[in-house]
Amino acid sequence: MLRECVKLARSLGDDGAEAYATQWIGTATWMQNQLPEAVPYLERALRRHQAAGELNSVTAIVSCQLGMVVALLGDVPRGTALCEECVSICDANGESWTHSWAQWNHAVTRWSLGETERASEHAKRSLRLKRAIRDQLGIPFCVEFLAWIALAGSDAERAATLFGVSDKMWEPISAPLFGWGTLRGWSDHCRHHARLALTDRTFEAAYERGKRLAFDAAVAYALGDAADAPAAAEPAADSAGPRLTRREREVAALVADGRSNKEIATSLVISQRTAENHVEHILVKLDFTRRTQIATWIAEHQPQGRG
Repeated sequence: MLRECVKLARSLGDDGAEAYATQWIGTATWMQNQLPEAVPYLERALRRHQAAGELNSVTAIVSCQLGMVVALLGDVPRGTALCEECVSICDANGESWTHSWAQWNHAVTRWSLGETERASEHAKRSLRLKRAIRDQLGIPFCVEFLAWIALAGSDAERAATLFGVSDKMWEPISAPLFGWGTLRGWSDHCRHHARLALTDRTFEAAYERGKRLAFDAAVAYALGDAADAPAAAEPAADSAGPRLTRREREVAALVADGRSNKEIATSLVISQRTAENHVEHILVKLDFTRRTQIATWIAEHQPQGRG
């Protein structure tokens, strides 16, 4: 059907439709594990979208898809650059959905290289973004991935709990890790080794604990990040509102001033990655999806006289 769409778009002279159809052919080919065959389709779609100046969540995601594919084929520098380019575009435009998938693709790339610590960092960034926008499809991808990370860290019981969480989240979708055989293969491998590391009884008990967790509690458990907890010693400006740490309030004020993550990092003498993490935490805590919402919140909650 997609190839018929390409032919029809060409006959009509509709370059935009042809670019979208080509993109989805590349995506379908990649999900069938035909990575080398997917590259020319994704490259062609990316060139056409760029030439047309077409910028939205769907066109932006082709960069990180191509990035992950070429990285898995061995060109890690190019793959990383494509994913980072996608993140920059999303950040500049206040886009969260594609950004979350770009971070997830980063995680998969690092996992394939055996860089589990960096893979975990990207997976958690992805999960925080997806939690903020309630991405019901993407969240179980992240939770499943973090189960693999737990196993790689020799915490088989935590991995089993996260498998229970992800399986429960997959139930409404009925298609766990849909579309990509490599992911299912990695999942089967990790589940097998988690069982080997535990007794059947211990694995099943941990797995059932995961399935019993409420959604929000399950996501918080998957993140395992103390930075998400409010700092009791540092109340927010408005005691009735969400609690931000002193540093987060500083970052939020700079976001409200229109600063980019790079400019925030320079102003506060921190790394750009740390600045990015602070912004993600703020979005999650305030239940926002766009930087402009932070600016509005600051205007409403910051004490008068801020200079």
